[in-house]
Amino acid sequence: MEVELGETSAKILRFVVTMIPIGLLDLALTMLFVTFLKVIETVWSLFHHVYMSAFAPDWWIRLPQPEPVIVFGLPASAADLEDDHVHAP
Repeated sequence: MEVELGETSAKILRFVVTMIPIGLLDLALTMLFVTFLKVIETVWSLFHHVYMSAFAPDWWIRLPQPEPVIVFGLPASAADLEDDHVHAP
């Protein structure tokens, strides 16, 4: 059984049949691109928020972390600090 389509209907059908695969391809490419961006963002976030974090353990960043020092008392005077330094001859 064949159905005769008018000229306008044929153009609309041809447009729809052509655009559906293009739209699906566009959707697939967009999903791949967004997935790639999310992977890059995750790696970036891990590097900057974990790797470079002060809370990261030494074994993670392979650098010695400074120990926090809490000093109670009055600050040292400039003369006391000068005595502590070793001067080159």
